[in-house]
Amino acid sequence: MNLEAQISEMQASQDRICALFFSVANHQDWQPAPDEWSFRFIAAHMAQVELDCHLNRAQVLSAGEKRHYTFYTNTGWDFSSYDIQDSISMWRERRNEVVMTLRRLDEDQLNMTGTHDHFGEFRTVDIMKMAVEHDKEHEDHLNEIMVDFKAGRGQYAYPGTAIAPENDGAA
Repeated sequence: MNLEAQISEMQASQDRICALFFSVANHQDWQPAPDEWSFRFIAAHMAQVELDCHLNRAQVLSAGEKRHYTFYTNTGWDFSSYDIQDSISMWRERRNEVVMTLRRLDEDQLNMTGTHDHFGEFRTVDIMKMAVEHDKEHEDHLNEIMVDFKAGRGQYAYPGTAIAPENDGAA
């Protein structure tokens, strides 16, 4: 698959997830269970991964630094102050930076490599595939939890409190 086709696939993947996020923006603090992330947290996670993983790796590898990466997690981060719409905007901006970075690279830079505990050796150009795979995992999860959301199951968690009052008007 050529570079532009991969970029299109990456952008389409993001568009599908953003549509899901926009559809629940007024319910961003809903979560399927107390130990699972709310829509707010998932959106913020997507924006943060785009910066810390995809953009960072594209910039580092294309500069010729052969680096080893371990599994990235931001579990435990407090995203409660991130509005879902702000996270969507940040994620779109950061993905656009990844795209602009990759489009500026020559063939040698696109083929520079690093290693990862989970993915093994990967090239700069492979970051797009990694982004789409990450998107797919979260898109599938969002589609699964949307069933509970639409059925009125789950709960609303708010910053500073465990559960919202029952009269909040869930889903």
